Amino acid sequence: MESPTTSSSFPSGFRYPRKASFVVVNLYSKVPFEDDRFVEVLEFRPSSQGILHHAGAYIVDIPQGAEIVDGRLVMPAGVAESTAETAPRGEQSVFSLAGTSKLISYVPCRGLERHRPGTGKRIAARKYIRWNMHYQTNGRPMTDRTELGVWFNSKEVTHEILNRSSARMETYIVEGKEIPLELKDGKWRRGRIPNIPPYVNSWKIVQVQPIPEAITFYGMSPHMHLCGKDMKYVMTYPDGRDEMILNVPAYSFEWQLYYELTEPLHIPAGSKLTATAHCDNSLYNPYNPGPHLPVYWAEQSWDEMFSPQIRITIDSQDLTNTDTDSEQ
Repeated sequence: MESPTTSSSFPSGFRYPRKASFVVVNLYSKVPFEDDRFVEVLEFRPSSQGILHHAGAYIVDIPQGAEIVDGRLVMPAGVAESTAETAPRGEQSVFSLAGTSKLISYVPCRGLERHRPGTGKRIAARKYIRWNMHYQTNGRPMTDRTELGVWFNSKEVTHEILNRSSARMETYIVEGKEIPLELKDGKWRRGRIPNIPPYVNSWKIVQVQPIPEAITFYGMSPHMHLCGKDMKYVMTYPDGRDEMILNVPAYSFEWQLYYELTEPLHIPAGSKLTATAHCDNSLYNPYNPGPHLPVYWAEQSWDEMFSPQIRITIDSQDLTNTDTDSEQ
């Protein structure tokens, strides 16, 4: 599958100022299947890697009344594109409401993921692939044609791979202070994470994710930007035992890897996953473009992100279970 061709042109020598807007393009193509399909391997392959900061492929619905014209979403008058909805799933749980539509991400050194036989990512029929493309200038006109390679499952799929769990359940702690949830537009959302101050070299942020139902845990992909210093994942079991499942002591934006466990972990309900990271906005960070400035939470590389992504399946969501009888 291919995305529509994108191109852009900037003046020679053009550079974004630190607070400038970024070039993010959303393109859409119709899923060419009449039935849901599961894929064991996905590869996100851009043709112009030098200008692609990151990208993602998502399965989505488009809003009623919208249409796709030359790969672009044309909305009804007065409706913003952000109202495009993720594809609904036939089976939901409180733990898996978010992240189910994402197929794969592309970042430096990561664009291919292979899932274990019997598990896979769902490509929902009659939906759309949203190609979320974030480009950065290199001073020359460039054209990109990105491809998405899929290898269908060779064995029966028993469980659907989910990229992460519901953000509404996570607790964030910054420099020892919890970020409270805020009620916005009738929904509870995480409050704003403070900017990283100038010249700090070990600014700490923690995410605590409760595990309310049994899962199988396959791997992790830590994501930060140029101030990212380190990240570790610790699983705490109901009996109070801690297990370090990943420690990245020297994070590099240029080597953003997916870490797959040798053997999947079976995590009981009542556990919690804690991801801890530090950011370096000091003179000691050779990749830092402006240690004298605060760092904002946004898309550009000189901004920052803290995204401890995971790959899991929900044990109770066995796709081969056809028993539809209601519980007595």
